[in-house]
Amino acid sequence: MKPLCWVAVLSAVLVARPSAAYTVGTGFSDACHEKIAISSYPQYLAALPIESIPPLRGEAADKLSAYFQRLFGVSADDRRHRNLLMSLVIGVQAPDTHGHSLLELENTRNIHAAPDDQYSHALRKPNDDGPEGDLAAISGTRVHIKDLVEKFRIEMQKPREQQFLSYDYYLDYYGMVTVDVWSPAFYLGEALHALQDSFSHSIRSDDFRRIRHVLNYVDGISHDHDESRDGLRHSASMDLCAGDTLPLVNAAREASIDFLLTMTAAPGEVDAVLDRWLTHESGCTFDNGYCGSPWVAVARREPTEPYLGCEQASGGAPAPEVLAVVVLLVLRRRRRNLSS
Repeated sequence: MKPLCWVAVLSAVLVARPSAAYTVGTGFSDACHEKIAISSYPQYLAALPIESIPPLRGEAADKLSAYFQRLFGVSADDRRHRNLLMSLVIGVQAPDTHGHSLLELENTRNIHAAPDDQYSHALRKPNDDGPEGDLAAISGTRVHIKDLVEKFRIEMQKPREQQFLSYDYYLDYYGMVTVDVWSPAFYLGEALHALQDSFSHSIRSDDFRRIRHVLNYVDGISHDHDESRDGLRHSASMDLCAGDTLPLVNAAREASIDFLLTMTAAPGEVDAVLDRWLTHESGCTFDNGYCGSPWVAVARREPTEPYLGCEQASGGAPAPEVLAVVVLLVLRRRRRNLSS
């Protein structure tokens, strides 16, 4: 790729919302996933025996949990409650960041464009074509969520002192820290991420309970996208956490509460909650305009497309001096935002 094209592309990537989810909180985006998870947290906490949660472990966890409380306006005095909150938030962020900064360009691109990782965002894989692709994506997302629930249950059976993961976490304006997270809540956060994304990455029924059509990110950023085959492109408009999409966000919050409460119930309840929120409504396709859903117009408003029409050469990478220019532009923009 030509250097000037890289400058344009990388600048667009850096100032845009994260491309494959309700946004997570960064220096550039709203904390949509975290807000939905935190608003669901009190109901889960009320149903969870306090003795089942270990207290925070380590100075980094103390400081990060206090930071999250300030950032999201949450009060949690008990160190067990703070551990649950911190670990759930880090887990719900993880599929979009893997603990890293969005400024790590190659890492960010690999996360969001990885063909085999699309179900963690409730999106189509490249071969999920046509109406059958909707079914494949929904099934794959369900399997992904159930796998994470199984990890949660396995971790809960361990002695409490063994229920921790050492996780490298990037903190805006500070850098990378290593923190011990409570593994059961971390896996629940990852599962919540996929469930919540099934609202922003699909065209749903009028009551938001069933999925008519699943969006596509990987094919959406290619030059070979064909909506009749690949589905609607991923949409930045659908990822918003307010405005037109508020009914979707409220439904995602209701589903999140429903899902979290099943963690204190029998294992079979997970299938029941997925049946309530993650099933297919047949008959709504490209040919009939997805049954006239008003959400199609929202999805078409800001579709994800190939970056500025630039062609990607195989193995092409930005030169270090190009990356330096982009990062300097971003840091300059940050300073302006902080001073305004």
